[in-house]
Amino acid sequence: QGWATNVARGFSTGFSFTSTKCDCEPGEKRHLYGTGVPIGESAMMQGAVFDPLLILRNTSQDPITVVPTFNFMLGGVPKKVRLPNVTLAKQETRVTNLRQYQQTGLIPDVINTGSIELEFESESGGLLAELASVSSTGFYTSQAPLVCSGKNALHMSYWRTDGDWDSMLQIENISKESTRAEITISYPGGLYIFEKPLKAGESAMISIKELQQTQLPDNKCTLTTRHLGVIGHFAGFR
Repeated sequence: QGWATNVARGFSTGFSFTSTKCDCEPGEKRHLYGTGVPIGESAMMQGAVFDPLLILRNTSQDPITVVPTFNFMLGGVPKKVRLPNVTLAKQETRVTNLRQYQQTGLIPDVINTGSIELEFESESGGLLAELASVSSTGFYTSQAPLVCSGKNALHMSYWRTDGDWDSMLQIENISKESTRAEITISYPGGLYIFEKPLKAGESAMISIKELQQTQLPDNKCTLTTRHLGVIGHFAGFR
């Protein structure tokens, strides 16, 4: 694990070390998915405007063409926007600010969060990708981990809601059929368990502080649901 900082602006972000090993068949298309990507004017942090920075590096000796798609919810309906392809020469690194596609009208102005899907072909498996949204002031940074598939179970270790802190969970169903996500929030002395239905391509943002304040009862019985292609992103902020 590593990180980058900018003392003058207050910017910092973490980054991970990723294997370039390719487990797919030659010529097979590969995918990377990331959810919880803030873009444009924030709905939660007043005055914050986010630039999602997509960093791509081709570590192979052959060109790689990456096909990015930005997904978001509009009026309760999942929407997809195909972004311009990014072609990387051998050993090339490229940084693309996805905010430019909102400024040109490709992504609607009313959208303030979404997800990214990257499609590419590489027999050598040489693509490295990172995505972090940075506010214009540098006060806020939100990193969106990029994964190759959804999971049946995801675990996150820490949340807080004291004072002006909030903890947000964003999940997305990347499969082609509906599913139900069972969410368990643990705290000293107890568990809070509830279920969230998700249509194909649908995403949802959940505020732990809001759940705490509304005091809605949870599901008292043990749920036996099947999780299909769910990815998640957790962020705490104040």
